[in-house]
Amino acid sequence: SMGALMDLTGLRWNQGFFQLLWKAAISYVTALPLMGLGLLIGLGMGWFFDVPNLGNPSHPIQELIQNATSIELFLLFALACVAAPITEEIIFRGVLYGHLRQGTSKWGVAASMIFSMVISGAIFAGIHPQGAFVAPALAGLACGFCITREWSGSVFPGMIAHGIQNASVLALNVILFQM
Repeated sequence: SMGALMDLTGLRWNQGFFQLLWKAAISYVTALPLMGLGLLIGLGMGWFFDVPNLGNPSHPIQELIQNATSIELFLLFALACVAAPITEEIIFRGVLYGHLRQGTSKWGVAASMIFSMVISGAIFAGIHPQGAFVAPALAGLACGFCITREWSGSVFPGMIAHGIQNASVLALNVILFQM
């Protein structure tokens, strides 16, 4: 049914606007330590293993920022802070995480959640072009958003938290590369 599909994908709107903002703030606060843990894992990979391109994390947007006009910066912010979080949260925390949780529900809640978070987070990190150093941090961030999806039953708080994260990183890049 449509209701079951909305529940499975986390697209059910089950809160008021201020409750959504509160859950988004909790989502972001939950995801940051996991991202930090991922960053430590990335540093450990560099310390113990010879990982190619580990010391050169970059994103194609950084090249665009260097000579971007105001309109181009606006479009980059719209893409990175609105379109990407909506799309990625629906795909990774909605469809993929929801499907994995449903398929592993017989394993018990904890095992199913951990497996689903790790797989969803690893694939999420893998599609981003920043490289091996940043991948564990992105996977940690994704796991934090999976926890929010599980806790709230919705991908909407994660969308907002994801947008805040992307806006923070993009703003920092604009400051660094346009000055």
